[in-house]
Amino acid sequence: MERPGVVIVCAASGSRLSAIAQQMRDPQHPGAVRDLESELCESYRGHQSHVELGLQSDELPTMWHVVRRPREELYEAWKESFASSLRGCAREAGASARLLVMHLSWYQPSTSEFFSPVSVSHVQEIIQSEGCDVTGVVILIDDIYDMLARLQGDDDIYRDNAIDSRAARLRGLHYGADETALAKKRARLEALESALMHLVSWRQHEILQAESIARELAADFTVFGIKHSRAAFEHLTKPVAVPRTYLSHRISEVRRMNKAMNDLPTSLGEWSAVVDEVNRLHMEFAQHGQVLINPTAIDELRFAGPDDDGRFSPYLARRWNIPEPHAELLWTAPDSGYEHTNLLADGIEVPDVTASSVARALSGRVYFDVAFRDHVIVEHTAGLCVYRPFFQDEQLHESGPKSGEPRGANWSGGVKPEITHWYRKGASGSGPRRRLAFVHTRAEVRSRIAWICDEGAGDVAEVVLNHLPDLLADRGIDTGKAETLCMRIRVARASVAEGSHLEQDPVSTSVQLDEVLVDDTGDYDHLIHALETAYQLAMHDSFTMLPRPSMDEHGETIFDVLMLLGHERPEGDRLLEDLPDVALTLCKFFRGDYSTTDLVESHKPFWRVHGEQFEQVAGMDPIEFCCQLLKLPYDYLKEKSQYLKER
Repeated sequence: MERPGVVIVCAASGSRLSAIAQQMRDPQHPGAVRDLESELCESYRGHQSHVELGLQSDELPTMWHVVRRPREELYEAWKESFASSLRGCAREAGASARLLVMHLSWYQPSTSEFFSPVSVSHVQEIIQSEGCDVTGVVILIDDIYDMLARLQGDDDIYRDNAIDSRAARLRGLHYGADETALAKKRARLEALESALMHLVSWRQHEILQAESIARELAADFTVFGIKHSRAAFEHLTKPVAVPRTYLSHRISEVRRMNKAMNDLPTSLGEWSAVVDEVNRLHMEFAQHGQVLINPTAIDELRFAGPDDDGRFSPYLARRWNIPEPHAELLWTAPDSGYEHTNLLADGIEVPDVTASSVARALSGRVYFDVAFRDHVIVEHTAGLCVYRPFFQDEQLHESGPKSGEPRGANWSGGVKPEITHWYRKGASGSGPRRRLAFVHTRAEVRSRIAWICDEGAGDVAEVVLNHLPDLLADRGIDTGKAETLCMRIRVARASVAEGSHLEQDPVSTSVQLDEVLVDDTGDYDHLIHALETAYQLAMHDSFTMLPRPSMDEHGETIFDVLMLLGHERPEGDRLLEDLPDVALTLCKFFRGDYSTTDLVESHKPFWRVHGEQFEQVAGMDPIEFCCQLLKLPYDYLKEKSQYLKER
C-alpha cells in the first residue's frame, strides 16, 4: 500500500500562513490541511493556565498568549499537537494534497527571544509510526514591509504600543534627556528600523530551520514568495515532485530605469516592459504544471542614495510590479497598502541625519539578505532560467558601469554568482539532471559580442587560449600539436600588439605571420580549425560563463544547456508577444520532454538555435570574430580560410 505523502508548509510570522492554510483547505477533504498552532491553541482552551494568561475560561488563547508558558511545557505541547495534526492529515482518505502548516520558530515578546519547539527526532518517530512520508518542505516568505504591516494589529508583536515602547527605550539610550518632538520622532523611526531588521533575522532563521528539517527527512525543499501564484503553490503541494526552476534576471539595472529613483517621493515612475515579461513567465510556467521561482517576489532593496552629500533617502522607491491578477496570488495586500513609500519618513522632515542613517543601515542589512535568500533557492532548484542577462534599454541612466561600455553588455553582479553557484552544484553530480536555459533578444546578443571584441577582449581571449589546447586534444588533434598551435597564436597576437615584428604592407605581414603561425609546416588546416574552436569557446564562455561543457568520466555532459532567441520585429525586439511560445519551449526543456540535441545542434548546445547559425545573429563569421578577439589581421586569415574551403 502506498504511503501517504505530507507537505510541511512553514513561514515566519506576518506571512499570511494561517490565512493561506484556510485558502488551501478543500471542503471535500477539510482534514487534509492542518494548522498545528490552531490545534495547539485549542488544546489550551480551558487550561488551568487561563487565569495566568489573562483569559476568560471560555476564551480561545492565541499564540500571543501561549508562548508565555514555560519553555519545557511548550516543547511537550508541541509534540502532542504535531502528532495529532500529522495523524489527521495523513489519514484523510482521498485527498490529493496533505498539508501540515506550522511556524518553526516562535518569539517571546516579553523577553525578546526566539526559540524553536521543533524536535526532528520526534518528527521522524511520528512519521514512522503513522506510516506516511514528508515529501516536501515549503517555506513561504514575503517582504518585511508587508510582514511588519500585518503584525501591527491589536494583539500582534508590533502593535503601536509595542513600537512606542521600543521607541521610548531607544530615546533614552540614544537621546538621553532630550524630550523634544524631533527626538521622539527619530526614536520611533529607529524602533521601526529595529523591527524590520528583526523580521529579516526571523525569516532567515525560519529558512535555515526549514532547510535543515528537509535535509533530515530527505524531502524536497522550496523557498517560495507568497507573491507567486496560487496555482504554482498547488503544484508544490502535490505528493509527486514537479520541476522547479529559478529565474535569474537583472534587477538593479532595471530599477535604475524607474524614474522613481530620481524624483522620490512625488513620483512612482514606470517600469520597463521586461518587468511584465518576467512576471508573465512565472504565470505561464504555472499553467504548464511547473514552478518558476522569481526572486522579485521579494523586493526590499528600494532605497535611493547616497546623494552628493552621502545621504540616503528614507523614502522607499516603487516596488517591482506584482504579477497580475492579484486575485490569483497567495498574497493579499496589507490594509495599509504595499508600496510603503513613507514608512521610514513619516513625520520626519527630509533630509534628516537620523533618517539617512536608518535607511543606510537597513539598506546594508537587506542587501546581504538578498544574496543569502536567492542562493538558498538556487541550491535547491535543478533548473536555472537566465532571462535577458544583457538587458538594455534606451531609458537607462546615461552613466554606466564603465565609460563607453554598452549598458547591460556584461553580467550583472547578481546574475553572475547565481550561475556560478548553479554550475558548482551541478558539477557535484548530485541530485536530478540539471538544466540551464538562456533567453536573449538578438539586439542584446549583438551588443554583448561588440563588448567582447572591445572592452572584454583581453579577459575572454585569455580564457579561450587557456582552454583551447585541451578542447583541441579532445577533438583528435595531437596534444603536442595543440599546445604548439596555441603557443603560436599567442606569439602572433603579441607580435601584432607590439607591431615591432611586422611590416606594414600586406605581403610582408602575410609572410611574417606564416613564419609565426605555421612555420615551415604549412599546416593551415589545423590553424583554421583551432580558430573555429576558439570561436566556440569564446561564445560558450561569453554567453554561458563556461569556457567548455562540463563532462563526466564517461564523456557525457553533466547538464543540458539551451539558448533561445526572441523574434526580431520591425519595431525592435519584443519578447512579450512571444512569451507563451517561449514559456512552452522552456517548460518542455526543463521537464525533459526532449533533450538539448532535439532543440539545438549536437555538441553545440548554444550557437545554433532552431537551425539558425549563431554567427548570423552576431553579424560576423567565426574567423572574423576570432580576429577581433585575438587582435589578428582578418584579411590574412580570411584568405587562408577561403583557400581551404575552395580546396
